[in-house]
Amino acid sequence: MSHLGEWVQYFLTAAILLFAFSSIIYNHYLGENAMAVMTKSPAAIHIIRIGITAIVFLGAVAPGATTVFFFSDPMMGVLAVVNLLALIMLFPIAKRLLNDCSTTSAIS
Repeated sequence: MSHLGEWVQYFLTAAILLFAFSSIIYNHYLGENAMAVMTKSPAAIHIIRIGITAIVFLGAVAPGATTVFFFSDPMMGVLAVVNLLALIMLFPIAKRLLNDCSTTSAIS
């Protein structure tokens, strides 16, 4: 920071705050859309909203950030495995679509 001046600490604080806030909003959007696809129940949407709010609150007031990181790291691993399994299941469809696109573009 000494090379750029004292103003950098305020810029970095604002940048990290906006990144964290936008990440929370995006993940909330994904969770709510997934719940809307899985069920049409308004109660389920309210439950996920309350759950997300509780998790964000818990992360904000946790006595040490290590607790949050110890929980989030394995959850990111689970998320990666679920995404990889979804990609494997979607591969045949994607391959069929790519083959269809290549044959139609060769004709025209």
